[in-house]
Amino acid sequence: MTPYQIFVEAVKEDPNKTFREAWSDFAIWESARGYRDDPSAPSKDALDWVRQLDEVATGLDEFEGAAKEQCRNALEAAFVAFARLNHSEELCSAVRRWREWRLAEKAEQSC
Repeated sequence: MTPYQIFVEAVKEDPNKTFREAWSDFAIWESARGYRDDPSAPSKDALDWVRQLDEVATGLDEFEGAAKEQCRNALEAAFVAFARLNHSEELCSAVRRWREWRLAEKAEQSC
């Protein structure tokens, strides 16, 4: 599965979750693991981009106005489009591991 397909599944499971939140969750998880599965610079650069875009989205909270929702939607569209890019195999594998971990975590919580 591609990162896009994995994030689509993650977002479908929780109607309140966005691609931004899924990417950010993955980036935090992967950082906490010390990039064990994807130590290459391109993978870290991709996650740095995710963090930077997340900071921009968070900074939007400081603003008010009619276009605020349009800005939020455009930023979310950027996260969706980013998931559709061709990423390194290391990053794709790490996204798959994150997804498996999340599913296992959810299964444990249901017990």
